[in-house]
Amino acid sequence: MNTMKTLILTVACCLMAIAQTQAKDFVRPESSNYIKGVEALNAGNAEQAYQYLNEEINQNPDNGYAHCYMALVCNFYGDMKLALYAANESVKLIRKKIQNTARLHTIPAAHFT
Repeated sequence: MNTMKTLILTVACCLMAIAQTQAKDFVRPESSNYIKGVEALNAGNAEQAYQYLNEEINQNPDNGYAHCYMALVCNFYGDMKLALYAANESVKLIRKKIQNTARLHTIPAAHFT
C-alpha cells in the first residue's frame, strides 16, 4: 500500500517538473474550482478538495493538473484503481498540452529565408 502511495506522489511530482522544464509558457489553470481544490488539499481537507476537483474535472475535463491532484485525493481515500486512472489521465493530458505548446513555439524554417 505504501508503495502505491509513493508511486502516485512520484508521478505527480514528475509531471510538475516535466511541465515546468519543457513548457516555456507554463501556466497553471486559474479556474476557481481548481484553485480551491488545491488549496483545500494543501490545508488537509481531502473531502472539500474532492468536491472542488470533481467539479473542475466535470467543467474542464482536459485539465490534466486537476486530474493529478484528484489522483492524490483518491490515493488518500485508498481508492487505488481510481487514483491510478486519474494519474494516467493526468499524464496523458499534460503531455498533450506540452506537445501542443512546443508546436506553437516552433518557427518554420521558411521564415528564415
